[in-house]
Amino acid sequence: MANKERRVDLNEMNSQQLLQIKQQLEAEVEILETSVQSLQNAKIKFNESSLAVDRQKDVPKGSQILVPLTGSMYVPAVIEDNNEFVVDIGTGIMQVFLWFRRLLMKFAFQVKEPLV
Repeated sequence: MANKERRVDLNEMNSQQLLQIKQQLEAEVEILETSVQSLQNAKIKFNESSLAVDRQKDVPKGSQILVPLTGSMYVPAVIEDNNEFVVDIGTGIMQVFLWFRRLLMKFAFQVKEPLV
């Protein structure tokens, strides 16, 4: 359902009405700024993840690595397949590289700027 445009003469409004409009506009701007920041943060995380996947392709099978469990705790592991990765705990194995690229392209289209 489309919003109907309604014109209001600001000169006819009292100071309380103007203050209310100002507060509403400030709240909307804050929401937009937060949304833009969230998209920028997602862009950074996806780019970092994509780079990590790109770097992992060069690691030979059978290589030993340390996998972070927390910011300061790691466990040893062996690379069995450098083309498949576990994304988040419990989501299973998937072709992450292509998935990240699709997400980056989707975000780039939504914000109309290149993200890669």
